[in-house]
Amino acid sequence: MGQGTSALVASPALASDSIALVVGITGHRDLAPADEPVLRDALRALLGDIAQSAPHTRVVVIAALRRGAGLLSAEVALDAGLAVIGCIAAPRETYERDFAAADAPRLRAVLDRCSHVAVVAHDEADPEGESAMGWYLAFHSHILVALWDGETPRTPGATASTVALRETGLASARWAANASAPHDPDPMPIFQIVTPRLGAERPADVGSVQRRYPRRFSGDRKAQATFDAAISRLDRFNEDLAATGDASDPAGLPGLMARIDRTANRLQRRALYQLRTLYGISLLAIAAQLGFGDKLGPEPVKIATLVAAFIAYRVARSADLENRFQDYRAVSEGMRVQIAWNATGAGNEFVDPYYMRMQQSELQWIRMALHAAAFVESLAPHVHNERIALDWVRQQWRYYHRAAGRDQRSAGVYRRIGKVSQYIGLGAVFLVAVLLLPPFRWLPGETALGTKHWAASVAALVGAAAALFGSYADKRGYSANAKRYDRMFGVFDRALHQLHRLASAGPAGQARVVREVGREALVEQAEWLLARRDRPLRVLGR
Repeated sequence: MGQGTSALVASPALASDSIALVVGITGHRDLAPADEPVLRDALRALLGDIAQSAPHTRVVVIAALRRGAGLLSAEVALDAGLAVIGCIAAPRETYERDFAAADAPRLRAVLDRCSHVAVVAHDEADPEGESAMGWYLAFHSHILVALWDGETPRTPGATASTVALRETGLASARWAANASAPHDPDPMPIFQIVTPRLGAERPADVGSVQRRYPRRFSGDRKAQATFDAAISRLDRFNEDLAATGDASDPAGLPGLMARIDRTANRLQRRALYQLRTLYGISLLAIAAQLGFGDKLGPEPVKIATLVAAFIAYRVARSADLENRFQDYRAVSEGMRVQIAWNATGAGNEFVDPYYMRMQQSELQWIRMALHAAAFVESLAPHVHNERIALDWVRQQWRYYHRAAGRDQRSAGVYRRIGKVSQYIGLGAVFLVAVLLLPPFRWLPGETALGTKHWAASVAALVGAAAALFGSYADKRGYSANAKRYDRMFGVFDRALHQLHRLASAGPAGQARVVREVGREALVEQAEWLLARRDRPLRVLGR
């Protein structure tokens, strides 16, 4: 099918101010010309559905630019206004020369419009680069769209083989020999557009879409719901990110990381405000229940404070600010490691394979985000600068040193508050006990009763306040964080000493240390995030 007038419109640039949803498209080379209009319509509608599922997230398409489904899918994506990364198996001049003469004009037109053209390296055993391009699509996409008849694989790199790799995450030795990435891909959804080969029997459901969600484990029945939740969180992340743009941000991954830091800080301030408001209202509600609001009318005050506490709790839970800022902080920390690795020349080594490998759940969106950001960054030339990596180690060393002392002091403050509250409560209880002794029975009954009531109420209120302060300190995790920061300070302190000792040995040794400490930081960050998520905001006793 030839180009229309829309073919003159170039693909949008690969922006680095948000995280993209990456869709890889593969398919048969031998399409029947009569089926192409149906397939174009089906693919256009499917890409529209994907974009609509995440309205705040840009969609980036990776297309293997081969005859048949490859060129067709790139043309459809470009005409839809999506950024397209064209995947080819040789430098452009060579690739165009080896292309069939009838399809060469279409190939040139698509290449001119692509946001980026990726030349995938391959060996002599894979002369046409099929295996290498299949791996590239499977490894870098969040969703794989396959214009495919559903038949079993013929050769490595064929559409069926790419589908199997994307669905299982398991590669054969033949695949691994031509891998363009050092790790196996995660299992991800495959959206098949039923596509017969040229000359084969034409099924009645040509162009229909069949969505397949690989199981994460045996008996998994929530694969689709889990993936949809991950996409929803990725989209919420991009929506939050859009509110903190700054024209002065640097380009690429450092600028994106700076924007994520600002977003996380903003949400953290809001979360702390909500948390403190909730605890304050809860303390007022407890005071009202103990009778301190009697002069204002006991029942209205008690009911009003309880309602206010419930509303504050529901608002805090529904906004989910705490999980959001903690998740965003995790993304930012992962990017710090990625930037350091890139600076040491490890641009083809992504952080996500080392980060929360067991989290095939809603937190998978974090690994998806890190991979997509690193992938887009890897398309640009990298300047090796070991100084950036060394500065990262020093900055982390200083941060953990300060943070450990800060949270140790905060934990100490709340421990002292607990002790003082305990003494005040015991004093009030002692006062009640004293008033029951014979020497004080001469007091008027109303005075004695009122004094006992107030002393008992004070004891109860102080006890409740101590419990709330303790709950707040536990919620903030001061003690646990202080230990965590102290451990990480030790990790980076050792790394810093190693880097100084290796300064005269050249950049290779220092790069090894940076990679190792980066992996340790990723593991520790994942443990911290999972531990914090195990302490959600909830009503006491639930």
